[in-house]
Amino acid sequence: PEFSPTGKSVMNLADSVDRKVCSLPPQTGPCKARMERYFYNPASSSCEVFVYGGCGGNENNFKNQEQCMKTCGIAEVCNQPPETGPCKAYFNRYYYDPASMCCKHFIYGGCMGNQNNFITNAQCLQACLPDEVCNQPPETGQCDGHFQKYFYNSTSMNCEDFVYGGCGGNQNNFDTKGACMKTCHT
Repeated sequence: PEFSPTGKSVMNLADSVDRKVCSLPPQTGPCKARMERYFYNPASSSCEVFVYGGCGGNENNFKNQEQCMKTCGIAEVCNQPPETGPCKAYFNRYYYDPASMCCKHFIYGGCMGNQNNFITNAQCLQACLPDEVCNQPPETGQCDGHFQKYFYNSTSMNCEDFVYGGCGGNQNNFDTKGACMKTCHT
């Protein structure tokens, strides 16, 4: 098990997490440090930032978004099927497909649906596959184009540019250094 800032054991998904932890409100605690932490917000089915004082609080307190999503969110969010919803709008969105272990495009109608619904591919990857994506090597792919892209180099712990051929490759492939850093750099 992992241990929270309060010293209590928090089970990971493989150990069937106590869902009560994931529904606790964020608590700063009595100390005065100003540490950026993440808590799972069941209303938005996402992990959000809060300021932690450094002591006390509760177990819904994670050092990074990845740890928070792995503990509380991925099973709920990333395993849901894509759901367009009943409305008739036409929004380009992404959902995580557990069978292929990648994020795929779908059209969202604008209302209802479920939480496996991300505005960008990078947000989808960050929520559902942060470690796996960021550890993949850069892949040019099978095509002969010359597109400057960025990949996360897990050795240097930085986003670096590479030439992408335009098709194939893997998910460690970002249009901007900013998108790469947002997804992979913790």
